[in-house]
Amino acid sequence: MIRVGVIGLGNMGKNHLRVYSRLEGVNLVAAAVPVVTESEIPALTIYDDYRIILDRVQLDAVSVVVP
Repeated sequence: MIRVGVIGLGNMGKNHLRVYSRLEGVNLVAAAVPVVTESEIPALTIYDDYRIILDRVQLDAVSVVVP
């Protein structure tokens, strides 16, 4: 199982969430966005600082989806 995080939850970031959540063998673990709102994926932890994901969350891959 690949553990994945997403940095940025704009339009494209939400597309990454949608696709990752549907892929077999992928565990979508965390996301980061400056203003935290309710998650579209209930099991997903959302942080307000991307550095927390990079420093503290054990991931195999990260999508950086920011302008």
